[in-house]
Amino acid sequence: IQSILRKITDTSGRGASSDLNANANQHPNPLSAQVAGSAPIAPLEKSVIIQLEQYSIILEQAAEELNPSIIANYIFHLAKTFNSFYTEHSIANAESEEKKHLRLQIAKMTSNIIESGMKLLGIRVPSRM
Repeated sequence: IQSILRKITDTSGRGASSDLNANANQHPNPLSAQVAGSAPIAPLEKSVIIQLEQYSIILEQAAEELNPSIIANYIFHLAKTFNSFYTEHSIANAESEEKKHLRLQIAKMTSNIIESGMKLLGIRVPSRM
């Protein structure tokens, strides 16, 4: 995901994170703002978004059960779902700027959640491989 974000940043001349931050200042939940937009959401986009929304519930469940494997399984399934999404849908060459921005947000949020979950498990995530 970091590689995707770096490539898009390099080709656009403008940082992917600055695009996301600009939209975040306009709406309290930038992903919801994009979902509410005019472009239809593809099934794989929706699957990733749904999994991203479940992160706080997963954390609560893992804490209640004192079971870190719940977080590990969640991260694994999120990564698989994102991989399927990325295989089917181009981020850099999306059909429209709106779709590109939505997909960039999905990628960035997925990256942040994977990094956060791995950190909770005591695993450092490299920014490059």
